[in-house]
Amino acid sequence: MFLTIFQLCFITSLPIDETALDETTDVEVASVVISAIEQVNIPTLENGLIISVSTEEGVHVTKGDLLAKIDSQDAELARERTQIELESATAHAAKTTEIELARKSLELAESDLQRAMTSRRLYANAVSDEEMDRRRLVTEQAKLQVQQAVEEQQQRKRDAALAAVELQMMDARIKRYHISAPVSGIIVSVEHRAGEWVEIGQPVARIVRVERLRAEGFVDGVYLTQLKRGQAVRLQMQAQNSAQRTVNGVLKFVSPEINAVDGRVRIWAEIDNKDLRLHPGTRATMTVLTSQPIAVETPASEDVHTLSLPNKESK
Repeated sequence: MFLTIFQLCFITSLPIDETALDETTDVEVASVVISAIEQVNIPTLENGLIISVSTEEGVHVTKGDLLAKIDSQDAELARERTQIELESATAHAAKTTEIELARKSLELAESDLQRAMTSRRLYANAVSDEEMDRRRLVTEQAKLQVQQAVEEQQQRKRDAALAAVELQMMDARIKRYHISAPVSGIIVSVEHRAGEWVEIGQPVARIVRVERLRAEGFVDGVYLTQLKRGQAVRLQMQAQNSAQRTVNGVLKFVSPEINAVDGRVRIWAEIDNKDLRLHPGTRATMTVLTSQPIAVETPASEDVHTLSLPNKESK
């Protein structure tokens, strides 16, 4: 018990570095590693034989660039068949001959029935009851034939619409035989070559996005309360000509956990690399500018995020 009390007293009497806890003091990170934020394994979406590969390792590609093609001959023939079926269904749906014929038959039946009714009004026994019933039946049958002709035309229109959807599905399927880059970046591996058979889901190539990079490192847990997402950072790295190069970025992640072994916290910042001058694997030193206002993220394009850093003169 005495030892425990002694230890508590010793711990509470340890001096605290007030400078380290000063929220206006920038936080230095001795060593950070530059790495890619995003890398994509590009899978095949259809089974088949690869007939061409139009990229190689080290090539920078843009989103939408064609990387490889799978034999799509069967799918293209099926599309042609669907196209013919659509044209036939569309032409059939446009025909109104059956409806017009049914309406003419109805007009004739109604006219015939009307004449019989007029004759009976003038002459009581001019038309028998059996004949009147027959003419009424013929008229009702003509009405039903008109209704049936209209319903059949509506069904033909639905068949044409279904054929159009099937054609769209075939177009979408044929596109899946063309393997394109889903993002912009650098091809770092090509897994298959022309003449090889691939199954759905097998990777064809891997892309690393280098327009945005991550600088990751560790800081003492004493700075945890000072570090906030959105703070500006400044990286310094050794260039090939022995000159120091400075790059700006934004702090994107601060781990809420302190490592129980060494008392450090993992953090990483996002760096803009549109000029492609930085490379994953590079080491640098980083300063978190806690004394500056938090950076504001501006709307970015689909491929590359733009980060707005605070002006140093605005302090």
